Amino acid sequence: MKVFLIGIGYFPGITAGDKNFFFQLVPLFIKTGKVGIEIISINDQEEKFFIQQIGNYEVKIYNLKRPLHVNQKKFYKRINNKYFYRHRHRPYQEISEIIFTIICYKKFIKELIETSNINIVHFMDNFGLLMPYFKRKFPQIKFTYAPATYFPRGKFYNCYLKYSFHKLDKIFPLTKAYRQILSNLGIPDDKMEVIRWGPKVSHEILSREEKETIKSMYGCKKDNLVFLWSGWLQQIQENHFYNSIRVARKIVEKYQDVKFIFAFKPECYKEKYNAESEDRIHVITDVNNFGLLLESADIFFSPIEEKNSTVSPPLTWIEAMARGTPVLTTRAKGVEELILDGENGYIAEDFTCILEKIENIKSSKIDIVSMNARKYVLKNFNIEKIAKNYIKCWQEI
Repeated sequence: MKVFLIGIGYFPGITAGDKNFFFQLVPLFIKTGKVGIEIISINDQEEKFFIQQIGNYEVKIYNLKRPLHVNQKKFYKRINNKYFYRHRHRPYQEISEIIFTIICYKKFIKELIETSNINIVHFMDNFGLLMPYFKRKFPQIKFTYAPATYFPRGKFYNCYLKYSFHKLDKIFPLTKAYRQILSNLGIPDDKMEVIRWGPKVSHEILSREEKETIKSMYGCKKDNLVFLWSGWLQQIQENHFYNSIRVARKIVEKYQDVKFIFAFKPECYKEKYNAESEDRIHVITDVNNFGLLLESADIFFSPIEEKNSTVSPPLTWIEAMARGTPVLTTRAKGVEELILDGENGYIAEDFTCILEKIENIKSSKIDIVSMNARKYVLKNFNIEKIAKNYIKCWQEI
């Protein structure tokens, strides 16, 4: 079975974005011997072609440079063999430019599909109206997509989703909450199957002493309860960062043993954010130690403001829990499919309730919640099982 993956910002290496999920999935697909993979990725890099070497198998990655982008270095960075990519525009502008890019490369993509003996095309991102267009052009090929997050933007947005998805052969929503929304929009239930996503999980975790050492590197004392925030995630934008900072100030004012670390991806960091740092609120951008910092923090602090949106949930949440770091967030659709309040993480009703939630956290047995978080992810977000689910569904269609 030959599968074409089409998306934005896929590289043959670790990135600071959600394409890490597919980067880790692809070797699992190849190792089964049942799936061949080729990839089309919209990037701003000058290279037109990449190779991802997996054993003796070479995964071909065709790089489509956005025609309207000139200063690509401003938005792409490569540090220590990691790729960093940042969106340039608001969602509607981003979608419009992506569609324009695909139209410009339409002939090239058409020739690739025709000459590669493709059985399945899987979209790694929402290409909107282009998805039914490609289905009409290639009726013999099966088309699939895994929608992540729903942002309610009125009837036009719902119509846009429905039209974009209605010709697809199979849809893999990441949550039951999103599947219900699509069902309400009229997408047939037999076209949908929930398949989670998740990171590759290490079976080794840091010792308590190692965690204390890492926290001390960021000025944390041994008795500090350390909250880590990281952006940008799916529903977190600049104004949400400032709202989180305001909540953090109230918390550190009330609790003298609490410290907050706000860690930015390098491509999202701005010097002005450093002005928000104070005694127990530390704003940083750190590439090399983020995974260790994520595992060493006591709580991953990630409130969601868009209460009516669906949460995928973000890969960073799942990775944090896999490392034994419980998540504190606010209630939104899909949150409870990962976080069980008080058992493997914490859910505040909204931003105004976060302060009182801290008291519950401080009085809870965080070590047990931490252990439960890791167990829950290992059981329910296993990337090897996820790969098998994709292959099974592709084979069925």
